[in-house]
Amino acid sequence: MMTLRPALAYPFVTGLRFIPIPVLISILWVVLTFRGNTGFAQNPGLRAAYLFLGVLFLFVAAIAGLSASGAHRIWQAGLSIRWTLLAGESFVFGVNLALFVLGYRFFNTTSIKGYPQLLSCYGTGYLLIALTAAIVDRHWNEINKYHLDTRRPHAYRVQNINAANDFRDWLQDHSAEAGPDLMSLSNDPEFLDALRTQEFYKQDFDEALQVSRKAVIFGYKSGRDLRDKRPVFVRIRFPAALAAILRFELVGAVTESGFRP
Repeated sequence: MMTLRPALAYPFVTGLRFIPIPVLISILWVVLTFRGNTGFAQNPGLRAAYLFLGVLFLFVAAIAGLSASGAHRIWQAGLSIRWTLLAGESFVFGVNLALFVLGYRFFNTTSIKGYPQLLSCYGTGYLLIALTAAIVDRHWNEINKYHLDTRRPHAYRVQNINAANDFRDWLQDHSAEAGPDLMSLSNDPEFLDALRTQEFYKQDFDEALQVSRKAVIFGYKSGRDLRDKRPVFVRIRFPAALAAILRFELVGAVTESGFRP
């Protein structure tokens, strides 16, 4: 449930981990154009920079994709979707690696020629990455819907004993900021009961990139999805001021052996 729009920079920053080598090639392309289309043979410093930055970008993108996403928890939990994620992430890495090698071979000359050939390969690689990234992102959304407590096992509880009343009061004073989806929760008995009785799990999103209208996403486990009969997480994007009033506080983490304070 999206009450507030994501930070403007969010889609660009998150997309960078999928295209580190296309970004590097684009930058180098511009630099060499201003140097009269001379290649690495006449620019040994740029050759060294390309090799160093290429390896660094590939390494950072791979580590960021595994650690920040919580992929290791999905793997440890043995969810069947882990193989699809592994295949998608590996394919994206492989395409970036192929573009890295192709770019080096293209630029490693005295004078650069045949830009249309590079552009064709570059465009094909970018398209393959974009399509695969869209599939991977859809699977991550599915994990957030059904396995948020596995991906983000730290549990929170609402500590405000008058949470329901304070929630309604805040909505009345900030109706324009809240939006219709959040307003509808003021009369949702399941949500109001969850504020008192359930653990919430925080979904990392765009907090680090927010400048104004800050917000956080928390989700609680609801009933079963009518389509496939699995429990689902209702995820709510709370304005930061409202989340502070409700007082979400960390109470423990879900482990393989159960809940641990």
